[in-house]
Amino acid sequence: MIRDIWVCITMFTLFPGVVTPFWSSSPDDEFYMGSYRNVAGVCLLGFASCFGVLLVIVCIPLFMFLPGPVSALVFVTGQVLLHLLCFPLQGPSQVWSKRPEDSETIQKHARNANERWFFLNGCCVSGYNLQQNVDLLSRTFGRPVFAIHNRTYGVLGDLFECILQRSFNLFTEETRVCYEYVKAYCTDPEVKKVVLIAHSQGCIMASQILDQLYVDIPASAVSKLEVYTFGNAASHFNNPLRTMSQTPTIDARDAMDGLFLPTKETGTKPKVKEVLPERIIPYIEHYCNSEDMVTRWGALYSAKQILQNRFCGHIFINDGQSGHMLNQHYLSKMFPIPEKREKMVNGVDEENGAVNGRVTGQVPFLDRVIRLDTATVTQRKQQAVHQLAIMRHDSALQDYDDHSHSALKSAVNDIHCSMSASGITEQDLDEKLNLRLGEGKMLTSKDLSGAEGSRISVVHNHTYDDVPSGRTVRQLSRLWRYMDGADPDSRHWVK
Repeated sequence: MIRDIWVCITMFTLFPGVVTPFWSSSPDDEFYMGSYRNVAGVCLLGFASCFGVLLVIVCIPLFMFLPGPVSALVFVTGQVLLHLLCFPLQGPSQVWSKRPEDSETIQKHARNANERWFFLNGCCVSGYNLQQNVDLLSRTFGRPVFAIHNRTYGVLGDLFECILQRSFNLFTEETRVCYEYVKAYCTDPEVKKVVLIAHSQGCIMASQILDQLYVDIPASAVSKLEVYTFGNAASHFNNPLRTMSQTPTIDARDAMDGLFLPTKETGTKPKVKEVLPERIIPYIEHYCNSEDMVTRWGALYSAKQILQNRFCGHIFINDGQSGHMLNQHYLSKMFPIPEKREKMVNGVDEENGAVNGRVTGQVPFLDRVIRLDTATVTQRKQQAVHQLAIMRHDSALQDYDDHSHSALKSAVNDIHCSMSASGITEQDLDEKLNLRLGEGKMLTSKDLSGAEGSRISVVHNHTYDDVPSGRTVRQLSRLWRYMDGADPDSRHWVK
C-alpha cells in the first residue's frame, strides 16, 4: 500500500495527461462540450473531486485537535455530502448498448449470438459516460455489450478505492456482481466465447475476477475468455498454466527443440525437448498511452519495474500519447469506427493531415510499426529461467550426502549454461520456432517473451513519408480483427 501511494505521488506531475487532449468535436467522446449532459457531468465531477480533497485537508487536523467522536461525525457528514453530490452521476447499475435499428448490424449481432461481451468501466465514469462507452464498443466491434456500472465518488475517492483494491484485494460490490455474470457466461454451455473488456479501475476488477475464476471453475470454462484492457491500472494480471505444449505454437512461446543437458551419470548430453506452457486464457492484450498517469502507475510500472510480478498478456504502448478517456483517447485513436475510417480514406481527416485524398500526416495506430522492449523482456525471461532452473534442480535426482549451497549453485548454473553448451544459435532457434501470426509474418525469438507470459511492444508515432520497416500493430493484435463484427479466426479480416 505504501509503495502504491508513493509511486502515485511521484507520478502526479503526469495528471494533466489524464484529460489531455481535452477538446473534441465527436459526440461519442467524454469531453464533447456540445452535449449539456457531458458539460454537467464534468462540472459536477470536478466539484465533487475538489470537495473530496477539501474534506481530507480539513479532517486531518480535526483528528489531531478535536475529540474522536467529533472528528468522526465531521468525516461521516462529509462522506454523506460527497455521496449526495455524486448521486446524479451514478445512473442505472446495469447498462446495455443501444439496440441496433439497421438490418446489417442486426445480422452481425445475430451471427455472434453465441458470444458474450462484458465491459468493466474505470474511474470517474458517470452513468451517461458508461452508456457512451458501451455504445461505441458495440459499434466498433459489431456485438452487443453489457456492463455493470462501477460508480464514481470523485477523483480522490476512486483513487483511494483503487489503492485498497490493489493492496488488500478488496472486492467491491460491483466486482462481486461482475464476477457472478462472468462466471455464469463461462459455465453456460451455449456460450462459446466470452470477451471481457476493461478500462482503468475496471482492469483491477478484471484481475480480481480472473484470480477468483481460476479457483472456482474448471480451466476449460475459463479458457472461453479473452481479455482486452485500456488504460490498465492493475498491479498484476495472472494467467496460470493449462498444459505443457508439445508442439511449437504461438501459445507455447519460445518453444525450443534440441537442447542437450549433460548428466553426471553418463557424461553425455541426451536430447531433451524444451516445452513451454500454454496458458488458460489464450488471448490477453493491454493497450496503454505512455503519458497516461494511470497506466504509468498501473500496467507499465508493474510490468517494467517489478520484474518478479506476473503481468501476463501483450502490452501495446502508444508512445508519446496522453489521455485516459476510453472513447476519446483510446477507442477513437486506436480502433476508429467505420465512419471515421471512411473519412481518412476520403482525405477529410484533419487530425491525420489528409488533404485531397492524400494522407500526409501521422500513420493510424494499427498501421504503425512496433519495437519490442527487449530489455524488459530479457530481464523477465532471466527471472523465469532462474526459477525454472531451481525447480528442475529440486525435482532431479541428487547426491543426498551433499546438501551444501555450493552443490545447489553448481547444479543450477549447469542448467543455465545448457543452452550455450549445446551450441544452439539464435538463428537456429528462429528456424525451429517457425511461428507466424497476423498477416503471415515470421516471428523470431526476439519477438517473444518466454515462459513468464508477457510481451511489451512500443508503438512509435511516424508519418507516411517516414515509415520504418518492421511489424505493425495490425499484424500482432487480435482485438482489431473483431472490428465491424468480423470473426478473428477467419481469413477474411477487416482491412
